[in-house]
Amino acid sequence: MTNNMRLKEAKMALQDAKRRYGSVVQGPQGVLQVTVIRAENLRGVSSSYVLMYQGVKTSKTKPAMGESPVYSENQIQFDVDDDQQELLVSIVDTVSGRQILETNVSLDEIKSGQIPQNKEIWLSRSESDPQAPKLRVKIFYQQNEVLRYSNEVQLLEQEIKNDVSVFQQVRIFIEQLRHPFGFLQREIQNIEMGI
Repeated sequence: MTNNMRLKEAKMALQDAKRRYGSVVQGPQGVLQVTVIRAENLRGVSSSYVLMYQGVKTSKTKPAMGESPVYSENQIQFDVDDDQQELLVSIVDTVSGRQILETNVSLDEIKSGQIPQNKEIWLSRSESDPQAPKLRVKIFYQQNEVLRYSNEVQLLEQEIKNDVSVFQQVRIFIEQLRHPFGFLQREIQNIEMGI
């Protein structure tokens, strides 16, 4: 599918979203849902809970028992006011209050597909260390449709402008190949006219 076709589809989707929701982005930029499944390698911890921050909002799971706990009541949801602020994730020892795992997730990585949506993934500080504490989660982010399609239209329009610019430079290059000494002929003509 060409960029022009993708742009046309994105503009139609943007118009449809604006008809349904209005032209101005109102309310949150999106909704972030995190399903907390289980943790592993929490050595020496008898009880823990998962604590998450997104912007100024916070939420946590109910405590779970053991060094490899399975978290019930595990659905956490945020209305995202600023999707440039990362999701901060911690596993906290209920007894000592000590953070066992602290990591973050970029919403840009979720939107771009670097972090898969609705698939279980492991969060860890050190993926190379198999004994490091880790948390199994499933993440889903639904961006506001007006915002999403506005961004897509802007991106595609920029790609098309870049394509046009490259095309124009290629045309100039081809013309120079057809007439490699054209600039010399112009210089000679200018000299002859001045004599």
